[in-house]
Amino acid sequence: MTNYVVETPSFTLSDQERSRLDLLEAMVVESSHKLGAALFTIHNEKLYREYGTWESYCLQRFKFSRFTVDRHLSAYKEAQLLSNFTKHTDVQDKVDQLDQKSLLASKNSGLTREQKENALLGSVGPDGNVNNQGFRDGLDQQRNPQDLQKLDRVRVRSAHNVIERYRGRQGYIKSISGNAYTVVLDPTESEGSDTVVFIESELELISRADPASTPKRPSQSEMLATAIALLQRVRDEGVSGVCEDIGEFLRG
Repeated sequence: MTNYVVETPSFTLSDQERSRLDLLEAMVVESSHKLGAALFTIHNEKLYREYGTWESYCLQRFKFSRFTVDRHLSAYKEAQLLSNFTKHTDVQDKVDQLDQKSLLASKNSGLTREQKENALLGSVGPDGNVNNQGFRDGLDQQRNPQDLQKLDRVRVRSAHNVIERYRGRQGYIKSISGNAYTVVLDPTESEGSDTVVFIESELELISRADPASTPKRPSQSEMLATAIALLQRVRDEGVSGVCEDIGEFLRG
């Protein structure tokens, strides 16, 4: 009778594999920062004009949906914000080590500058490097219950692959990992609060994260200036490119 030795895969990385993983992950983070910076510059300088609208450019050139582009831009802007507001110069360069998931978690956290800074400082390990999971955990530890009202809110689409009881419900984005969005759904008369993971195409963004304090109502002259700026954007980008901003202006 022949005895066979069955080798089970090892889930523990060797030191060499760990070093290689760290290097590759650093490359991914760097490329994500560069992508966000490039998209921001293209949009800011209107270098997409030959494609008509910003939305058309992103879709035709890169196959990026508006939601995907917004995610890259939000992560880039949050990185710039974190770099600018931290009072600790020895930590400023650590922002470059934050991956997109961490930057979006920071942006969506609704936390104050001091709370984000505390989470960032607490995530720097003995080796001087930022631990991304530690940073996200630190954000959760800094968060107060009332801060949940300041997160990006979404509505679940009525897609054929979405479970019926989730369709049309609203909630806030708790975290993002790649194309997976963890959403805490609001309770209804028949359903309690649910925490569900959706993909991007199953969600519709209905409101951005609120600022730390409620802004004062703009004056008539400020509203007129905003309306003129929106009309100029409609002329340059087309209605579809600014419809979300128009909706926010009308609701305000």
